Amino acid sequence: MPALSAVTSRLRWWLNHPHRMDVLRAAIHATRDRARLVGWRRAILQTLAGPAPPDVANYAAWSGAHCAPAEELAAQQRAAAGWPSPLRVSVITPAYNSEPAWLQECYASLVAQSYPHWEWCVADDASTAAGTRSTLRQLADDPRVVVVTLQDNQGIARASNAALRAGSGEICVLLDHDDTLAPEALFEVASVFREHPTVELLYSDEDKREVDGTPCDPYFKPDWSPELFLSTMYACHLTAMRRSLIDRVGGFADGFDGAQDYDLWLRMTEATTHVHHIPRVLYHWRKVPGSTAASQSAKPAATDAGLRAVRAALGRRQLAADAEPGLRPGHYRIRYHHAASLTSVLMPTYGASATAEQAQRAATAVASLCATSPDGALEFVCATEDGTLPAAVLAAAGQVPIRVVHVPGPFNFSNRINAAAAAATGPVLLLANDDIEATAPGWLEALRDYALQPEIGAAGPRLELPDGRVQHAGILLGVRGIAAHAFHHAPGTHEGYFGSLIGPRNMSAVTGACLMTRADVFHDAGGFDPALPIDFNDVDYCLRLRRQGLRIVCTPFARLTHHEGASLGTRTPGAAAIRLMRERWQATITRDPYYNPNLSTDTVDYRFADSRNA
Repeated sequence: MPALSAVTSRLRWWLNHPHRMDVLRAAIHATRDRARLVGWRRAILQTLAGPAPPDVANYAAWSGAHCAPAEELAAQQRAAAGWPSPLRVSVITPAYNSEPAWLQECYASLVAQSYPHWEWCVADDASTAAGTRSTLRQLADDPRVVVVTLQDNQGIARASNAALRAGSGEICVLLDHDDTLAPEALFEVASVFREHPTVELLYSDEDKREVDGTPCDPYFKPDWSPELFLSTMYACHLTAMRRSLIDRVGGFADGFDGAQDYDLWLRMTEATTHVHHIPRVLYHWRKVPGSTAASQSAKPAATDAGLRAVRAALGRRQLAADAEPGLRPGHYRIRYHHAASLTSVLMPTYGASATAEQAQRAATAVASLCATSPDGALEFVCATEDGTLPAAVLAAAGQVPIRVVHVPGPFNFSNRINAAAAAATGPVLLLANDDIEATAPGWLEALRDYALQPEIGAAGPRLELPDGRVQHAGILLGVRGIAAHAFHHAPGTHEGYFGSLIGPRNMSAVTGACLMTRADVFHDAGGFDPALPIDFNDVDYCLRLRRQGLRIVCTPFARLTHHEGASLGTRTPGAAAIRLMRERWQATITRDPYYNPNLSTDTVDYRFADSRNA
């Protein structure tokens, strides 16, 4: 049975949520889905305790097999001993009434490090527990341990700053008082900063440990993802930074206790773009009862502090935007304020050759987009084989402008999109299949939230099948061949991998079935490549935008139905398209920066790469 305090905290969070009915509906559907697997009793208990962690069966075995072996650690120790002027690492830990056994384990994990050039700077925030004070005095017998005792309880931020001031290392690593580091952690950190002098901030993958030490809940993270980070503090553990950077931003700030690391990260990433990710589990986060490691809803004050941190960041960045709670504790939604602008919907479809079913499907697409969009927001440019449109499609547009362009020859999606884009008058383009359907308003604004930002090249929605299952939530490179749709056919209530289906995230590509991009970006990139008439033209377009330094975003707050395969039917990508993509993008396909290399390329559900789970 989940702790009463956790249930009470979660209930309080729900009652104060501005979209509580959406959250309640999602919880009901999630409970129903879980019940099919674990039964109603366990499903209800899991919902009360908070979102269930991803299924990571066999992770304990995987973790054991992927620990750095003794010979690797010995080699690291020898390598570090030979480095001229090795970087000194200050490990920063605030402590307050810490469990002595956990402090001892934390210290033991430092002693076990293969990198010898470290110091542990602990700030005792006026602990009242005799065991904590006694343990810290004992640990301070080690000359590498510096304990600063505060005379009164000042909170996590001020205690962390005190620990920072006590250190002398060029590199600072954050470590909570009840957590541990993998034995290779500090060597990996020092190696990155040594080999990449421009890197100022880094993070690693992490997992959690049950109170009995059993490894669980690995979080294999993407590389630096600004839009994901603004919606949730995904980087978290392990955090390492150059002291010069943390000094530059003024250290930890008051007023954000519980989310002080998030606030610090937000300020640091405003001061540097040199952020590095180590795709290796270097940090073990203990699931202490009542902690956010055990349940994000256990500390609603931390979620509130995170929201304040995001709002402060929006203000510092002078962004015309608001932040509000997301659909899960610890997640946030950013709503940007944009001036009204015309969106040109580019829709390849059928002309005189359309069957009654095809004409009705296209009419449904046009009518639904019009009905769920603000007045004057859209124009349609339809590309057909003969320059005509069925009467039903024309009628469906109502008062919304609709034009048709003639694109003769065999069906080539890229050619039709390019021809429609050339005839469009709006500064924003929406590529739209004629088999999508908008069932609720808000999707257009949600896509504009990202597509209109100068650093972003394209934005895509979450598409669902008519039965509610996920059809598209971003594209993963190198999965099942060239690329695949993340969480394809997952239940519609699935939250995804650490909330990846309920919040915006950076992806390498989004589907051309529904993709928003600015007209100037589209034309500067040369549009879609006609050499890819059907397959991968959307992936190729997004990768060309990324090569120009633009980011791609998939947002679940834009949600539409996709009658998958209704236009062309189910098919296998052609050999010519596969060959072209491998010739052009092999290196990128091999290492998708937004899909961790520890995750399987055989499945689309973000399970870890283990033959037993493939």
